Amino acid sequence: MPTAMQDQHIIKSEYEMMSPQKKIFQDPLLNKDCSPSSRKRLKSFLLNFTSENDFSITDHVDLYQHSIDCGIDVTDSIVQEVCAMNPKLKSLNLHRCDVTDAGVSVISRYCLDLQEICLSECHSITNLGLRSLSMKCTKLEVMDFTNCSRLDNMALRVVAASLENLRSLIISGCKQVTDMGVREIAHCCIKLVHLDMSGCERIGEFGNYGLCAVGQHCHELKLLDMRGCPHVSDAGIRALGRGCTKLVELHLSHCTKLNGDALLKLVSRCQDFVTLTFIGCKKL
Repeated sequence: MPTAMQDQHIIKSEYEMMSPQKKIFQDPLLNKDCSPSSRKRLKSFLLNFTSENDFSITDHVDLYQHSIDCGIDVTDSIVQEVCAMNPKLKSLNLHRCDVTDAGVSVISRYCLDLQEICLSECHSITNLGLRSLSMKCTKLEVMDFTNCSRLDNMALRVVAASLENLRSLIISGCKQVTDMGVREIAHCCIKLVHLDMSGCERIGEFGNYGLCAVGQHCHELKLLDMRGCPHVSDAGIRALGRGCTKLVELHLSHCTKLNGDALLKLVSRCQDFVTLTFIGCKKL
C-alpha cells in the first residue's frame, strides 16, 4: 500500500509530465482570482492557439472550436486579430463562423502561406471574398465549402483560376453549382485527390460534361463523393473509368439513373479500389 510520501511523489511526477498549458490550469492563483468566463477564454486560447509543448503560436487554428469553448460568436474582427497575430498560419477552421467577405479579405492580406481553410456553412461568403482569397493565398491545397449557400459556378471559376495546387475540394450541399463550375475546376486543378460534390443536385442536369472533364483531367483523383446527385448518368461514370484509374473510394448513393455496366468497368480499371456505396440506386 503506497505511503503518503509515495503518493506525493506520484502526484509530483504527474505534474511534471503535464504540458505547460495544463500546468497553468492547475495554478491555484488562476482558479482563485479569475472569473469562470475568464478561465474559459484563457483555456480556449491556450488549447486552440498555442503549441502543446511551449507557448508558441500554432500555425493550425480552429476558431470553430474556440467559439464553442468560449461561448462567443467568431466575427470578422476576431479573424483579423488572429491573422495579424500569426500571419504564418497554415490551417484555419471557420466552420459555422459569422464571417463575411471582409473577414476573408483579411485572411488573404495576412496569411499568404495558408494551405487549408474550412468555410463550411459560412453563408455570407460570396465570389468577392473568394476572389481575394484565391488570388493571394496561392498555396491553398484544401478548401471546404460545405453548405455555402451563395457558392456558385462563378465562385468555382475564381478558385480554379488561381489554385492549381488544390488537392481537396469539398462543395457538398452547394445547390447552385452545376457542370459548368465542375468543369472549370477539372480543367485547372489537375492535382485533385479528393472531390466531394455530394448534394449538388444540378450536376449532370444538362449532360455529364462536368464529370467528363474530371475524367479527362483529374488523373490523381482517389476519393469522389457524388451522393445525392440524381442526374449523374452512365456517360459520366464511363468518363471517370477512362481517366480516374487511381480511384479508391466512390460514393454514388441516390444517383438513381445509374445501371451496373459502366460502374463494373470503372471498378475493374481501378486496381486500388476499396469502397463503393450505392444506396438507393434502384437500377444497380
